Amino acid sequence: MRIAYFTYELPPDIPKGGIGTYTMQVAALMQNFGAVVHIFAGSHTRNLTEQIDGIFIHRIHCEDPQNFTDKLLDIFTKVNAEIDFDLIECPEIHHHAINIKKNFPSLPLVVRLHAPNYLVEYIKKTYVPLKAKLRYVLGALRRGKIDLGFWRKYDYAHDAEYQISISADVITAPSSTMKAWAVKNWKIEVSKILIIPNPFTAPVSFLNILTNEKPQHKQIIFFGREYCPARGHDA
Repeated sequence: MRIAYFTYELPPDIPKGGIGTYTMQVAALMQNFGAVVHIFAGSHTRNLTEQIDGIFIHRIHCEDPQNFTDKLLDIFTKVNAEIDFDLIECPEIHHHAINIKKNFPSLPLVVRLHAPNYLVEYIKKTYVPLKAKLRYVLGALRRGKIDLGFWRKYDYAHDAEYQISISADVITAPSSTMKAWAVKNWKIEVSKILIIPNPFTAPVSFLNILTNEKPQHKQIIFFGREYCPARGHDA
């Protein structure tokens, strides 16, 4: 099987965020299963195709996630002419594969739910003081505009991240919470979303770390965030 993964962020060129980490982890696992794996990723400094541990990485010089999405189609088309991919996967956030799916409608697409931009911004806005929110609305009124800003209704049907998700052949989510959010807010059928936890293969250097007090035991620490609907913010 020949698989292409799309991600704007990927170390070391764009090391922020967890999507790049997920992509490298899942790519390594799929390669171990015998798949030929290509990753198309963004870079702020270079255009480059390289091979790392048997995985082909195509770094695309871009300015931001949208610019990466805009440039991705041409690069993918050239590589696909040689490879003839069987499957492609992209995150829902930034809808990287939206142009590719339009041009290659029969190519199976998996969309991985990480956290759509609307959800990320919603969580961030819960920490904005009410006074600042009201100042935003009043500022718009002074300019002769009506902009509810933080209270603006979310039109999910016109969200490109929703559109790429419903165009997928399969949607995967790392947790039941993320799946529940998509079912509730995007009205996606429960049966269309598969829960597949994020893979993680620890480097040998991690496994060899000894603790001071109990060196016969290993200490594993997990950290991250999970959206809590009842509280309206990160748990």
